[in-house]
Amino acid sequence: MSKFKIGDKARVLVDRPQSSIFEKGYIGKITEIYISDNSVRIDNKCAGRVNFKYIELVSRPRKHAELIHAWADGEEIQFKNHNGEWEYTGNPSFYPHQEYRIKPSEQESCEHCCKCKCHK
Repeated sequence: MSKFKIGDKARVLVDRPQSSIFEKGYIGKITEIYISDNSVRIDNKCAGRVNFKYIELVSRPRKHAELIHAWADGEEIQFKNHNGEWEYTGNPSFYPHQEYRIKPSEQESCEHCCKCKCHK
């Protein structure tokens, strides 16, 4: 079983491994996997087969990665509920289909900003 999947992005670690056309640092999409000889084809290139040991996965950041880091650093997170309103959540799930944001400061969330005395 391979840790690589079709569609993953991979980075070539050495210059022209196995006489392939790729130079060190090349990043491409895995289009075929050959378990029998532990290699992958990158970008459908004819001379693009590379052994597993000469490539690494290019990580894909999670959709809400920046918000996850902000939450870990103590920021309060809100999600948009089914009514389209922002709601506080103490333990966000960070589902890919859900909208999240950092809770705005009191001044930012005031609708009558600068026309009221609510944050003086």
